[in-house]
Amino acid sequence: MKIGRNAPCPCGSGKKYKKCCLKLEEQRAAQERQQNANEHELFGTGESGLSDNEDHEGGPDKDDEGDDKIEESESDRIWDEYIDGDFDQKAAVLEKTIDDPNLLEKFDCFELFHELHESCRHFNDRQVFKKLTQRLKQEYPDRYKKVQGYLIQSLIQDALIEQNKTEAGKMFLEFADDADKDIDSFNRTLEQIAFDVDLDLLLSAMRRGWEKVKDSPEIVPWGIDEYANLAAEYAILKHVSEVPNPDATDSDLLKELEQFIDPDVEKLKTYLAHITGTSGKVWKSDDFNFQIKRRKEKKAKRRPKDPGEKRLSIETFSMNVHHFTSEFLGYYVRKEGVSFPKAETARSELRRYLIDRAQGELEAEPSMFEKIMQPELKNKKKQPPSFDHILCPDKKTLDVFIGKMLNFFSFKLFRAVIFFASIPAWLQFLEIKGLIEQEMRRNTMSSVFELFADIRNVIESESKDKDRLITYIEKAYSRR
Repeated sequence: MKIGRNAPCPCGSGKKYKKCCLKLEEQRAAQERQQNANEHELFGTGESGLSDNEDHEGGPDKDDEGDDKIEESESDRIWDEYIDGDFDQKAAVLEKTIDDPNLLEKFDCFELFHELHESCRHFNDRQVFKKLTQRLKQEYPDRYKKVQGYLIQSLIQDALIEQNKTEAGKMFLEFADDADKDIDSFNRTLEQIAFDVDLDLLLSAMRRGWEKVKDSPEIVPWGIDEYANLAAEYAILKHVSEVPNPDATDSDLLKELEQFIDPDVEKLKTYLAHITGTSGKVWKSDDFNFQIKRRKEKKAKRRPKDPGEKRLSIETFSMNVHHFTSEFLGYYVRKEGVSFPKAETARSELRRYLIDRAQGELEAEPSMFEKIMQPELKNKKKQPPSFDHILCPDKKTLDVFIGKMLNFFSFKLFRAVIFFASIPAWLQFLEIKGLIEQEMRRNTMSSVFELFADIRNVIESESKDKDRLITYIEKAYSRR
């Protein structure tokens, strides 16, 4: 397969092909041509029996090589001009490139459109980007399909920046019809659009995408399961939002869920009771009394155990956290006026954070460099997690958790913003339930908010929708 000059080098260096292995490949090819020429001279051309045409087919002549070099030099010049230009210059170059199919063939469409979109600064820029995207779709459908996920994701982002939720929703439904072609881009767009659109549209998109996703050989089984579970979750939340007294045996609800999962009526009944706040459960600290076991710890150093104290297994603790955060989901929607998609995102991340932290998964570990410079760190025993309250977030582990959400390989900015902005409401919920005092709520929120400066820096450097995201967080903390 031909590798584009501006494509990532297949050696894995992370550099462009033309800046890495292309020259070596050209040198190797030149050596082979020279070797063939030497052999040709050695055996003589006059007696070979080859015609002029046959000889030409054996390899490019010098004039052809010169043409290739001129073409390559020209494409390099165009690319350098493209990279160095502002948005208007890039748009002009890209338009000329699209006008010439032979020239477009020499470039990677993802790189071209990515560079252009990164240069968008205002409404007119985004409209030009949209126009050029439509041209690629209409005139080069095969090239478009290869970068369809990225382009639709970019167009949806632009529509949301302009507060055009109708257009964003329409494009997302279109994207859902081909969700299996680029499930990663679809999932990232889903996280972004859940920040703005209503539950009806999300569920409609999940239904349409499911037809392609459920049997796709391109998606790993656990990825298909995650898709199905989220679609079922949206179906449950839609039922809760429409029915005054949700019933786990409702035939319409069960029929909807059976599209995606095999529903367990008893579990569904419990879940609905917690979301609607009708479970009658009175939560106590003992319901979350989990502490990770300390390995090879001397008996004398152990904390004295209360005779009436009962430690929970991780399974029981996790189940209680699941039910409790489900109650928070309902509270967040009813009392705080947050949309169901945002509340579900917050609940999901809160649950994961609390369980991961309790098991010591968010304790900072020495870096590889630190282990090399300080070999004694390699054998140092991992300390059990330590925090003031098992349900109260703390700055140190929250920093680690959000850092994982914003790393290079799994960049989930919208989920991170929704989760971080939900913490003041979560602390309020804990106080209402009598699980923490007002002083702890205030101290925790003050400490946690210190992370906002770093989160803000990430938003400002990575998001074109930075003002809205920053304002969303500021409002969530200023109301308390």
